[in-house]
Amino acid sequence: MADSDSLDSVENERLATQLRHPGVRPDSLKAEALGWKDCWSPKVWRRTIIGVGLMAFQQLIGVNAVIYYSPSVYTELRLL
Repeated sequence: MADSDSLDSVENERLATQLRHPGVRPDSLKAEALGWKDCWSPKVWRRTIIGVGLMAFQQLIGVNAVIYYSPSVYTELRLL
């Protein structure tokens, strides 16, 4: 089921690219560049900034390390 979901997602993304940028082959480098350019379009730039900001904040406060090592710590303390 997961494989069909991912294939559906890929197909949906390809169709969306064709709708946003008609005449551009979906597997071309130009389509890839236009996809990245779409991240900074007026409709989406705020979401992009929030997403990048959250990722940077997670890295700066170290929450990724806590989440990564917590199962090992809990196992060592015999809490799991």
